[in-house]
This record gives sequence, structure tokens and C-alpha cells, in this order.
Amino acid sequence: MDVWRHRVSLLAAATLLALGVAACGTQEDNSLGLGFIAEQGDFKAVQFFEAEPDTTDDFQAPEQSSNAGSSPSVTFGSQPGYLARTLIQFQESFWPAPGTVLDSARLCFSYDDGIGTVDTVAIGVHRVTTVWTEERIAPAEFPAFLPPVDTLFFAKGSFSDTVEVAIDSLAQYWIDNPDSNLGVALVPTDMTDLMLEYASRNSLRPPVMTLYWNEAGRDTSVAVGPLYDNSVFSTTGTFMPLSDLPGRLTVGRGLPARSILRFPLPPLGDRATVHRATLTFRADQAQSSLNNFALRFQRVTEEPWAEDSTVVDVVAYGIAAVSAETDTAEFNIEGLIPAIVENGNMGILVRAHEDRLDTDYIRFHGADSEDPAKTPRLRIWYTPGDEVTP
Repeated sequence: MDVWRHRVSLLAAATLLALGVAACGTQEDNSLGLGFIAEQGDFKAVQFFEAEPDTTDDFQAPEQSSNAGSSPSVTFGSQPGYLARTLIQFQESFWPAPGTVLDSARLCFSYDDGIGTVDTVAIGVHRVTTVWTEERIAPAEFPAFLPPVDTLFFAKGSFSDTVEVAIDSLAQYWIDNPDSNLGVALVPTDMTDLMLEYASRNSLRPPVMTLYWNEAGRDTSVAVGPLYDNSVFSTTGTFMPLSDLPGRLTVGRGLPARSILRFPLPPLGDRATVHRATLTFRADQAQSSLNNFALRFQRVTEEPWAEDSTVVDVVAYGIAAVSAETDTAEFNIEGLIPAIVENGNMGILVRAHEDRLDTDYIRFHGADSEDPAKTPRLRIWYTPGDEVTP
């Protein structure tokens, strides 16, 4: 099947420039524009190429990415098929002496985001009893914790809202037993459809625990931040992989879903100049679930493609955001095309720019979409280089 077409616009003289642009332009404006072409100086050789992918695939990674401990947010809650739990261990600087009776203890979060069909989620507050780190924690290796000392209710909010909850009994236990401070686990009490993100210690708005007590007749308080925090994202029995939906390509964040495409390329020749290159996708809003997140593109460096272990170059191209309102998404990847030509056309990986722990994902029409007008498009405007001499 002919899945690509090659259009060439030879602009031989400045007097023919306007006619040339008019002849090549389409409703999608495949022309470079008068000013852009004029900047190139050599009107004789600017060419346009457009193609659909000849090969595509998507896959679901089996576990969260390894950067959970360095994430700017912590996540807890649940959605159908997903469970998110958070661990926080607070610094002990300037805590009152063992035996001090606290008047109260407050835990304050700064709200980032929330997604789900309900407005409130119940979270159990558990005292952690084993050591943990900020490295990736497999769901089966979540640290041991005791039954909840309290149940807190968290609700959807607006970005940077502050949420303050009481943790009096837990903080009192830590004061009375100084060696017991291995942190708190925040775990949903049921599978309510709401997952919330709050700023982590790696953000400018970290969680804060404030202790209040009376010392020698004087009201005293101390505010401390986290020593560590981490979130663990896992699946439940109702989880359905995001990948392999016929006619669609999926990109997701929490348990990463990623897509790979390979396009035919024009014979650029040595020392070709790529003036502009874009990848255009059409989103399927009805099959997506997201607030917003950014995508990036990376060059695949090995074949065959190997699901979540596909090897890619570290350089990222075309970083731009998508949202629930995205219909058509165009990404600028002119730097990626020369890298592919130089190193081999083994595909382009599309992934979330940040693997934050949420359930956001977007689906695009793929090469086998039921609507051929919505398949992905690669467009390249270039000046050919020298012919390659055998």
C-alpha cells in the first residue's frame, strides 16, 4: 500500500514565489510561508515531503518508572485498576523531648492535581515499622505498617491550595518512642475513584508537619519538612492495559504507556538542510483520560522493538503539552530527522516527558485508524544535500 507521498516545490525565482506558495499550499498549510522561504536564500531547492508511518506499535510498561523518589509530587488515592500509596518520613530537628505531651500535630500539604469521578477520598494514616528509601519500591515490597491510627478525608482542590489535617496520636507516639519514626503511610481505605497529587519535598511547596506543645507555660511549636517521601503506584484486579487498542496509539504516565512509529524518509543526501519537520497526531478524546501533560520524542537505536525495554537515545525532541481539549497536536522535531538519517531509521518513541504517578493518558489515531484522514503525519521541509557517490 502506498502510505506516503512526496511533494516537491521548486521555487526558481523571486517573481514566481507567490505562485509557488499558492500552488503548494493546502488547507493544512503545507507551505513554508513567504518570509520563511525567503530567509533560506536559495529558492531553487526547498522541497516538501509528507508521509504516514509504515510501522507502529504501543506497549504498557509493567511498573512505574524509577524516578518516584525524585518526583515533584506525591500521590495517593485510587481509580479503577489503580492504587497509589504514599510514604513520608519527617525530620526530627527541634522536636520536643521524649515525654512531652503534644497539644496537637498538623500535617499540611499543597495541592497539585486530582482526577476521578468523586470529590473526596478516605485515607488511612498508618505508622510504618520498617525502613524504606526513595528508590523505586515494588508494590510487593511496600514497607510494613500497622493498622490505621486515624482516617483522613482529602478532597479535590485548586492548584496550590493548602490542606491541613490532624495527626495528633501518631506524632505523640513518635515523641514518646524516638526510635519509632520510620514514617507514615497514607493508604486509601477503599477503591474510591479519586487520585490526588500533592507537592513533594522535591518541590518549592513541600509537606510540613507542625508540632504544638506547652513548655514551661509557654506555647511552643516547631515546623519540620520531610526527610524522605515516596509514592508507590500499582495495579488492582480490574486493571486493563492501555496499549493494543485497535486503530489507536497510547501514551500514558503512571504505569507508562509508550508508542513507537517508523516513517519512510526522503533521500536527503549528504549535508542536507532540514528547515522544518513536524509530527501531527489526531487525538481520540473519547478514548483518552487526562488533565494535561507533556510528550517528548526520542530516536530508537536498536531493532527489533522490545516492548518496554526498547533502547532509545537520551536526547529528547519536540517537547510540548497535550490536554483533555487536544484535538490536533503538532510537534516540531526538525532536530530529530538529521539524527535518524545519520544513525539509521529504526523508529521514533513517543512518551510522557515526566512519568508522574497519575492515571493520565492520551490516545491518538494510529496508522490503522478507521479514518485515514486522522493517521499520524510526518512533514519535512528541506534543501537536499549532495548526492551520495557510490
